[in-house]
Amino acid sequence: MSRLNTVSSLTAALAELKERSSNIQSKVSDDFHVSSQLRSVDDKINEASEKIEKLRTELQRFKKRTLRNTLNIGIVGVPKQGKSTFLQALTGLDEATIPTGTDFVTGACSYLRHDIELKPGEAYAVVTPYTRKEFLDEVLKPFCKSFNLDLDSVDGLPYLTLPDKEGLKESDKRMLERLESLKMDYAKYETLLGTDTKRIEKHEIREYVAQRDESGKQAYTNWYAIKKAVIHCRFPQEDIGRIMICDTPGLGDFTPGAQQMLMEKLSSDMDVVFFMKQLHMTDQTISERDTEFHGVVQDANPLINVSDWAYMILNCREGEAPSDIFLENLRSKLPTRMGAQQLNAKSQTSVSNCFDSVLKDIVNQIPKIDDKLINSYTSLVEDVKNAVNELATCAKKVKLVKATAGALLATSLMKELLDSLYEKFAEYKQELSKDGPSSLAPQIEKIIGQMREHPPVFKFSPREAAQPINCYSKGKNIMRARFIAEFSDLDSTMGDMIKKVRQRVMEILTSKEGARLGFLLGNEDDGSFWDNLRESLRETLSEEASRHLIQAIDNVTNIEMTFRAFILPRLTEITDGLSNKPIPQESPFYPYTFNQGTDTFEVCLNKLNSAWLCAVGHSEALFDEEDGKLRDVNTTPSSAMIALVEEFELLWFHYNGDDEAQAILNAYYEKHQNEVWPELFVSDDSMLKVARMWDKSVSNFVASAKQLH
Repeated sequence: MSRLNTVSSLTAALAELKERSSNIQSKVSDDFHVSSQLRSVDDKINEASEKIEKLRTELQRFKKRTLRNTLNIGIVGVPKQGKSTFLQALTGLDEATIPTGTDFVTGACSYLRHDIELKPGEAYAVVTPYTRKEFLDEVLKPFCKSFNLDLDSVDGLPYLTLPDKEGLKESDKRMLERLESLKMDYAKYETLLGTDTKRIEKHEIREYVAQRDESGKQAYTNWYAIKKAVIHCRFPQEDIGRIMICDTPGLGDFTPGAQQMLMEKLSSDMDVVFFMKQLHMTDQTISERDTEFHGVVQDANPLINVSDWAYMILNCREGEAPSDIFLENLRSKLPTRMGAQQLNAKSQTSVSNCFDSVLKDIVNQIPKIDDKLINSYTSLVEDVKNAVNELATCAKKVKLVKATAGALLATSLMKELLDSLYEKFAEYKQELSKDGPSSLAPQIEKIIGQMREHPPVFKFSPREAAQPINCYSKGKNIMRARFIAEFSDLDSTMGDMIKKVRQRVMEILTSKEGARLGFLLGNEDDGSFWDNLRESLRETLSEEASRHLIQAIDNVTNIEMTFRAFILPRLTEITDGLSNKPIPQESPFYPYTFNQGTDTFEVCLNKLNSAWLCAVGHSEALFDEEDGKLRDVNTTPSSAMIALVEEFELLWFHYNGDDEAQAILNAYYEKHQNEVWPELFVSDDSMLKVARMWDKSVSNFVASAKQLH
């Protein structure tokens, strides 16, 4: 994701700015004014860092969400609510794979994956042990922190002195008992730590994920070393799709930081959550632990409401049902999606019916959740932009020293430099004129030709063909993805045109044979090049003198914006027609809307193919606009680039004359001494170097900030 890359660059630029501020403060501690300014900058850095980190976390979470090829459902709740029994009924597995019992039985976190390649009743697991560092950081150190113990390595666990249980509250005693077990059984599971992920067969699975055997008498120890286990099995409902269900240890298990670890797992690995609660006819109340858990689910994904992605599943015995008062309390105190869904976890039929009902809602809800997340990211980006702009404004106010004038270049050297610069630009103008007009037309013709000659091929299995509506939806997604992919190169093609002229201009301005003006040294990324050039020209030439040249630069940079403003709304109209969104009657794609209940599989295929041809036809019409707008956009780049070069020539050498051009360049060299020809300028003032380093760090930060979108 480009935003993640930008955030990483911005974080690095912030770190550089913070380090620079700290170093300068140590040098100017006796200058109250500068020190005060830098402390204000530090405050702004901290504010921006916090917002950037929040954005980075959410972007990483969304990236991981979009890259998953399964629908991940977390089954969570306080202990002994019937989660494991529910999963047994749902997957068809037994005690050997999904343990149940009268005490805490689930050990390692297990992911149950529907695998159509397996036969009913078959199963295997892929287990991933902790590395030794992960085990130390994620398992042992939380215990040590709870009891103020020091432990530097996993190997030190057997020798760790534990505190006395006397005087501890009950929950701390249970926690200490768990740490004692980890210590006593260390030799039994230690050999697993740091080993490779491996496959284990069905009869071995319980030994790696459960705390005890089926009788409850024999304690297992392998699960201590297991970070996660992915159990492959074939669910009884074969049309269930790509489903993965996470069986988590119950909230309240005696592991320090259990709530935080559960929250992180929910936020990073789960698309939706099932909140399991056992209903007792004699006790229909909402416990403090229920409320606590509901808060964990909410905090796991703060950008969306818990009622958008969490489902309440009430485990009721046969013939029992919740009271109306209890249901009303649930709605008000523990809001979830669809209200409370009731089932009997011991009944496969009851579990299957409830799961089918909820799954239908999930399929429709996931796109809405994604839309809300995207809207939230837009808000987070704006928060970061505001914080970054405030920081940039504050940092630019820090003035350490004024640049001192260095030795002026000799007149003969200036004349040689000016002549060389003129020659390089004249050479580039000739190259552009010789190559002829740059155009997007060949790329557009290629795209449309590919779409017409090679339409999408829709292949559905007999099982899929039995549900035309699903085939239609899948086909529309295939078409939309294909259409977007075909046109994705247009932006980069236009960008490449602009990039070539940027590289050539920068080469002329900074080459030894050209001018070595150093306008953009150290700021060569695409996003800041033209902005930096404009600002440097204004500072060096003055606003009025640089006006024509800046207008020529704007002509080049506006090509991309003109193209996008004209073409993107029309491309969006076509992609909307190829999406699964409701289509208005006036849309040309409306005749190809699927009619559920009447359209057969063959009709579905015909409508998909017709919709594709409609998209191709509209694409052709789009690129044959009679008003010539797109034609102008196609052929403008070359003439705009030539105009840019001519403005460079005329403005510096004809409008101003050699004498004024020489004075302008002398002034620029004085301001940017060591950046251009450092061997010709000497400064004994070390603080001047510090000032330049600060200005460079601020410039790097501002350049990175401009990439945020």
